[in-house]
Amino acid sequence: MISFKFNEIPSTITGSLTNFAFYRELILRPIKESFIYLAILVLIPVLLFTGIQVYELNDLMTRITDSLKGNLPPLRIENGEIIMDGVEGDTFRFETENEFTVSDWIIITDYFGSRPDRETSLAIRKKKDGKPLSAEEEELLAEFDLATNITEEAKDWINTKFPDQEIIITSADVDELLAAAPDLSPDAAQLLKETGHFNNFVFLVDLTTEDPQLPPGIMGFALSKNSYTINTPLMPKKIEFEKDLSTVINDDILTSWRKSFIFQVVPIIALFIFLISYVIILLIILGGSALAGLTASFLKKPLPFKQVFSLAVYAITPSIAFVLLTLVLMLLKISIGYTMIIFLALYAVYVIAAARKCASDSAFSAIVEK
Repeated sequence: MISFKFNEIPSTITGSLTNFAFYRELILRPIKESFIYLAILVLIPVLLFTGIQVYELNDLMTRITDSLKGNLPPLRIENGEIIMDGVEGDTFRFETENEFTVSDWIIITDYFGSRPDRETSLAIRKKKDGKPLSAEEEELLAEFDLATNITEEAKDWINTKFPDQEIIITSADVDELLAAAPDLSPDAAQLLKETGHFNNFVFLVDLTTEDPQLPPGIMGFALSKNSYTINTPLMPKKIEFEKDLSTVINDDILTSWRKSFIFQVVPIIALFIFLISYVIILLIILGGSALAGLTASFLKKPLPFKQVFSLAVYAITPSIAFVLLTLVLMLLKISIGYTMIIFLALYAVYVIAAARKCASDSAFSAIVEK
């Protein structure tokens, strides 16, 4: 049983940042404390980063719902079913127009044009390993090769038309160029059209199907007869209407859908980022443990692995503080170059300096050996 002292966290952070002699005390603490400390340390920038992402997502979706004002057909829900008045047929589509750079367009085209799905990835791996493929897997690989060729054709066309890839364009510009591009294959033209509209927002009503399809990854609302889907590059979410629901779909309803979506994805975003960050930091700390152990060995005062690992955990504090700084500067629209190199260099400096301080004290080394 361990009693972690949360009130010591501020002094531990301060000591880890400013006092290398303090590491002599830190590495004698129970190793379970270092794991808890690390979790808290990682959680701080994760929460800040999540807050930034949620703020930007909310800002984007607010602009989207604002753009729909005055552009929606008369829509209402009666007993859990959507009814659209004043529109011929059972479909309606509204699309905004947003700007993007040519380089962004190429990245999106490459991602959606030649990204293999899970089954195709497994088939690719089997082929690399020299294993026999089934007829279905051969077909998947043939389709993937075709998609790759189409993607390369599309990217070559973009590079030819736009030597300067920092030019700002819109989907309207893309459509105009594609209309005058007889040299493109139909598949490449379709891929370019879809990815050229990727940065737009689409509001789609399709009462003929239970699963209206939006272009892959695009931001938008898709309404079927009994449900609505909020589609984002992060995670699409479909919500079924309650059978007894009857209301008018207006600005207030769209705002409530936006808020509901954001509140539901916040815990998922935070948990996902935290788990990924914690695992990555642990791998970095293992490397730091090896570096600290080598440093102590060179000084002829080797430290036990438990102490070396704890030292590596607490020495990550300045690097995490640097991450917090970069996030704060991000809010101010200021970017720092070579962030990963600075992160690792700062970590290495603290690991080596703390290990030297701990290993150089003969009296302390005798305590550790006991």
